[in-house]
Amino acid sequence: MDQKDLWAIELLSLYEKRNTVAIKKKLFENTDLLIYLHEILAEKNVQLQEKDVYSEQLIIKFHLQNLSVLKLSEGHPIESRFFNNKASHIKFLDISSIITIMRSQYESLLMYQHLYVNTQLEDEQKLRFQSWIMSSMMLRRTVFAESKTYNQEQTDNEVAEINMLRESIKNNENFKFLSEKQQKSLLETGSGKLFKTWDTLFKESKFAKGGVFSKIYYTASIYAHS
Repeated sequence: MDQKDLWAIELLSLYEKRNTVAIKKKLFENTDLLIYLHEILAEKNVQLQEKDVYSEQLIIKFHLQNLSVLKLSEGHPIESRFFNNKASHIKFLDISSIITIMRSQYESLLMYQHLYVNTQLEDEQKLRFQSWIMSSMMLRRTVFAESKTYNQEQTDNEVAEINMLRESIKNNENFKFLSEKQQKSLLETGSGKLFKTWDTLFKESKFAKGGVFSKIYYTASIYAHS
């Protein structure tokens, strides 16, 4: 039995026993460790490619979502300007928000898998990363195109960076494996997940269809869409 099997058994045991204290402790320790590892890389001045440097953003996002879930799980008393709470010791859990954040957290994990784990081919990783970044920048340009907080220099810099990414994507060997329609769409409007659905990312990440991850993720998806 290897280390991965032992970890899986440990997580399954926590899930089945419903030991919330142990689960909370494990949640914090796991993502806190990821932050620590990134700090170690920074302190040692390890030279990383740009795509690998950006992995920190997803790790930080994942950790902050974890902290939000842990904080919400403490519960809170009902407060109102119109009546005095005579039972302030009673706390309520905002279950829907907790589960919605968990779903978002799972999608952060799936995106990390998509960008850094599901393929070890350098060109393919680069295409996925640049598509993700370029799509985000394109969306930001669309949303904030008329914003008064943007000056012309910022606009010119963003447009130039988008064009550089577009050219790099066009010259990537893996770009030619996309259909003509996908190539055109990617260059014109972008595609953060490179035309993959969350279900596809889930399958490519090789999570067991009937496993804990699957059960919680699809239950959480119901709460995310009121």
